Amino acid sequence: MAKVKAQMVICENQIQKQVSLMAKNKNEILFAEKKVTVTVEEFKIRDLREHERTMKATLHEIYEAQQKHQATQLENFELVVTQMKSCAKRGEGVLERKISAEILQTNRAIIGRCEELLKERKPGIC
Repeated sequence: MAKVKAQMVICENQIQKQVSLMAKNKNEILFAEKKVTVTVEEFKIRDLREHERTMKATLHEIYEAQQKHQATQLENFELVVTQMKSCAKRGEGVLERKISAEILQTNRAIIGRCEELLKERKPGIC
């Protein structure tokens, strides 16, 4: 009976140790799971930030290319308008002076230039 009681005490101590180890194991596993989650989140965030930087750089490159192209188109429009204004001003000046000889001498040149300007392909809007 004494040996059984002694063995029973040993077994009860083992039960307590086992329960304690199980609780400790559970806590360690939960801690490890949280650490995994945090690590994954950090990696996701870091990857997303890197992707964000890459995408912003790409968008900036697209913007710069578009701005350059649009600036060129704007210059082309301004050149066409300047040429048309110059031709129109020259023709109006000749007509305002009402000098027949000048009108006859410049008539073909001015009309020819106007026709050239009207036939030229105009730049399109981007």
